Amino acid sequence: GKVRFNISDINNQQALDAKIQIAEGNKPLIEFLGSKTFFTELDQVGQAEFTLAPGDYKFNILAGGNFLSSATSVQATVKSNQVSQIDGQVDIKSYPTQKGWYSADLHHHADVLEGSTSPEYLVRSQLAAGLSVAFVSDHDSTKNHKEIESLTQKREMPFIPSIELSPSWG
Repeated sequence: GKVRFNISDINNQQALDAKIQIAEGNKPLIEFLGSKTFFTELDQVGQAEFTLAPGDYKFNILAGGNFLSSATSVQATVKSNQVSQIDGQVDIKSYPTQKGWYSADLHHHADVLEGSTSPEYLVRSQLAAGLSVAFVSDHDSTKNHKEIESLTQKREMPFIPSIELSPSWG
């Protein structure tokens, strides 16, 4: 079955970027067979849609990665060949950008060398974490810079391209 999430801020009803995790229910044991962590879409803030095995689930929704809010839990039943609509409201406790603050993860790898996160999921995960500036620092590579810049431009999110140099390889 499919699940379709609409995630919003309980305080102002605005759509939120979020991370959605299966807390209880049919969790794939091997990542190749399916994911247990999902992110809202780049093109549709606050919305996510994905396919899961039928059954009863508990999902944890995080917006701002336990810094701006606590996880919100929602229960849902997924039925075969049906779409389950799930509305999740997150209680945001702090709005740092309203005070002129910026946030970024200044050590984040994509899918080069030891990293395994695609450029799109890197941007989606940084948005879900409540970050206001995107950043990547793959080892000895700038391979993903153009794609990440293109993805962040869709959301008018500043991007800092970087490279983590490995001196032992130099």
